[in-house]
Amino acid sequence: SQVFIRPHDVIIVPVAEETSVPATIQRLTHLGWEVQVDLDLEDGHSVTAHLTGEQFKNLHEQMGLSSGQSVHVRPREVRAFA
Repeated sequence: SQVFIRPHDVIIVPVAEETSVPATIQRLTHLGWEVQVDLDLEDGHSVTAHLTGEQFKNLHEQMGLSSGQSVHVRPREVRAFA
């Protein structure tokens, strides 16, 4: 089965959690009221996270957030399609 995670359901966390996986930030794109974060996972897959301006500001204050930075991500909700 293929797993699809919507960009607004990808959560970036400052420290590893039980349900999180390591990822590397490839690119940050400011899109007006939100920030698109393109990430490469350890297993070779890529995911995109969409953060509101407020979410980005809070994370940026906690951990910086820049290209090449290692972070952890987890899904808010996963839906599997056959």
